[in-house]
Amino acid sequence: MIVFYDGNCPLCMKEMDALKSADKANKLDLVNIHSLRFEQDFPEISKQAAMTKLHAYDNQGQLLLGLDVTVGVWRTVGKHRWLGLLRLPGVKFIADKFYLFFAAHRMKISSLLMPNQCSVNQKGKCDGDR
Repeated sequence: MIVFYDGNCPLCMKEMDALKSADKANKLDLVNIHSLRFEQDFPEISKQAAMTKLHAYDNQGQLLLGLDVTVGVWRTVGKHRWLGLLRLPGVKFIADKFYLFFAAHRMKISSLLMPNQCSVNQKGKCDGDR
């Protein structure tokens, strides 16, 4: 599974670090959307779209978005199977709305939850070490 993530987001990086640790079988390919590799190897995915919500390709090459990525990637590494509940009818709609809110405000949320990792600048971007 190829997962595209925002490497400038401390919370996103924390999740990617957790995924790397859980990925004992090396089933994941984690690609920072700010990297040259993303730009060169995946031109079909716009950086703007990837900044709006998570993108990934599953093992069949199907594009996944948002919480479908989160659920799929944790399922791939055999952890947090309970996340599948977020895809149940009724729950999915509400969970997706919460996800979109989180994704839109992830830098500000990072600065609140991880103040030593992130300082949000005037443009709403994180001035962190990563």
